[in-house]
Amino acid sequence: MEIMNTITVFETADQRKWATIAFEQFISRKEAELEKQIDNEISKLKSFEDVKKWQQRVRSQLNDILGEFPKRTPLRPRIVGKIERSDIIVEKIIFESQPRYYITANLYIPKKHPLPAPGILVPCGHTAQGKGFRLYRDTGIALARMGYVALVYDPTGQGERSECFDPKTRRHIVSRTVSQHHWTGKPCFLTGMTLAGYRTWDGIRSLDYLCSRKEVDANRIGVMGNSGGGAMTLLITAVDERVKVCATAHPGGSMENTHLRGRRPPDRRIYSLIPPRPCRIIVGRESGEEEHRVKFEIMKPFYEACGCPERLDFVLVDGKHDLKRPKREAAYEWLNRWLERTGESAIEPRFRTISERRLWCTKNGQVIY
Repeated sequence: MEIMNTITVFETADQRKWATIAFEQFISRKEAELEKQIDNEISKLKSFEDVKKWQQRVRSQLNDILGEFPKRTPLRPRIVGKIERSDIIVEKIIFESQPRYYITANLYIPKKHPLPAPGILVPCGHTAQGKGFRLYRDTGIALARMGYVALVYDPTGQGERSECFDPKTRRHIVSRTVSQHHWTGKPCFLTGMTLAGYRTWDGIRSLDYLCSRKEVDANRIGVMGNSGGGAMTLLITAVDERVKVCATAHPGGSMENTHLRGRRPPDRRIYSLIPPRPCRIIVGRESGEEEHRVKFEIMKPFYEACGCPERLDFVLVDGKHDLKRPKREAAYEWLNRWLERTGESAIEPRFRTISERRLWCTKNGQVIY
């Protein structure tokens, strides 16, 4: 009877409507309180040293936001194929970010530029083809033709890394990209981990591989991406201090920005780890996504406190939500500026693309097949 007395019965439609949003309102109030606390702390940052102390504290809290990263284990990289052209080489590579957890990637290497060259990591956006999607393979080709070494890799749940593939029927049980990210990401919370954390770890291990290559100047590393890959560009840059510069287009994604402690307040802490390293946010004018400017505003006080507001940039270019040429050239210009390539053109050279299938690292297009 005592238990029964604690049960509230919602009898009217208004009461039931309130009940369905009560928890959401509770969380919103708590987030608003945390936002005020963060605003108050940020207002006290007046110098580069203040920012460094703030960042040290945030770095000590990353396990509470992203979950605890796995241990570094051998990458066991294998070059399983090559495509040679007159001006570039494309290597097909498989390595392990965790034991027997395979990453499929393409490494684009210039043949007519001095080596070692700056290395650029390209996390792909939300597309089923992953690294084989036209916009991402073209990014790799263009970067190599411009004198960079670029590593374009498949995110989990995309390209050759489907988590829900039936080898017998050769069908994806859950659609690749966002659907698979939700299917695999939600159970992660039960283990104290996040999909964002696992994907950031994939990015860190991909940087480990990129920096290990003799063709790469490990002191000049950049990251560029779009959409979900743009969100990962920010996360990887924030967590891995080897990254010297990043260019991100339309950064966002439902599972990429869902952390153990919510979304916006943790994002504000994570993004604060990027300054004073150069960061450009690129948005297409026709995309209707100028709200990405909020990320610029989140980071702005930290760059100002560091005394280098010019290292943070927000640009609008032609186009919609994609990584087409105007976005790519805005990224190239930013990378050139900060990776000691100021004399190089940011105009993308003409080239022939490569088909998705030719870029496969596996025989049948899936690592679990």
